[in-house]
Amino acid sequence: MFKAITMNNLSTASHALQFLVGCAAILASVSPTKALGLTYTNSTSFQSLDFADTPLDIQQFDNSLGTLNSVDLIFTANMISDVSLENLSFQATTVIVDLYIQTELKLDNQILVSSGLGQIYTYQVASYDGLIDFAGASGRSMTGLTATLSNTQTLNNNLQAFIGSGNVSFLVSSIGISSMRARGNVIGMISPSTQGIVQVTYNYDPINSTQAVPFDIPGGPTFPVAGFLLTLGLARKTRKFIVNK
Repeated sequence: MFKAITMNNLSTASHALQFLVGCAAILASVSPTKALGLTYTNSTSFQSLDFADTPLDIQQFDNSLGTLNSVDLIFTANMISDVSLENLSFQATTVIVDLYIQTELKLDNQILVSSGLGQIYTYQVASYDGLIDFAGASGRSMTGLTATLSNTQTLNNNLQAFIGSGNVSFLVSSIGISSMRARGNVIGMISPSTQGIVQVTYNYDPINSTQAVPFDIPGGPTFPVAGFLLTLGLARKTRKFIVNK
């Protein structure tokens, strides 16, 4: 036999539903702690080739922030070069300029990156005009010829060198292997410079987090799911209370 629903019943049910809605909102906000990334970048100045073991420092990871899981490393080599040439032959010719450098990035005397960076340029020049001025119909003068190469890798093991309160000390080396070739008699100059850029991203799990971490119920759902089911059960009991009170 159903009983009439009174204002007191409605008031009690309303407060119960408000409480359940609040519980559901709290449970919905629970999410796992996410891994974070911290990025540092540093670069050398442009230097004339050849050079070896130029230091490049990056700040170490402060382990008071959390647990370091891996390191993403991006090494970029930038090359810029000036080229001058003059055709001394009595016939027009094609001059091919091959700009090429070999770069290395080392840490603790171990080579992390070794790669070649090159760019080819082709120029058509007329027969010798009587002046060695790297200009006119038989000569060329080019400035600011560029090339760029990036290498990316992720380090998952032996990360001790990246942890501390100081710097990680990388070493950058670069060797020029550029050339100029043509038929006939051609003279020229190639003046390359290179720059190294290192970007390090520390991927870590933070020690302190404002987010709640769900826990597993053995043989059952995680805490947020169980909480939702509990809320749903309470809601059904409240509905039954309203009808049968």
